[in-house]
Amino acid sequence: AEPPLSLPRGVAPEDQRLFTREDGSFACRSDVAEPPVQSLSSTAVNDDYCDCTDGSDEPGTAACDRGKFYCANAGSVPQLLPTHRLNDGVC
Repeated sequence: AEPPLSLPRGVAPEDQRLFTREDGSFACRSDVAEPPVQSLSSTAVNDDYCDCTDGSDEPGTAACDRGKFYCANAGSVPQLLPTHRLNDGVC
């Protein structure tokens, strides 16, 4: 069996498809075209620079004003937090 896919920090389960493209690229959440209009290298994810206007390339950093961080919240209810709240002890 293949090992489980390792997603970047802060990725919500519903956004997994953005990070698991066959060609290894990343597509911004707001780019719904197939193929995506703006395709980014996977190295652009969580690199502390906001490439996507919707912030979806930075789920684990505070680089984007509109970014969202997925908090699994083990033992409680999972939630999306604004990325400006990263590392503040909330999750």
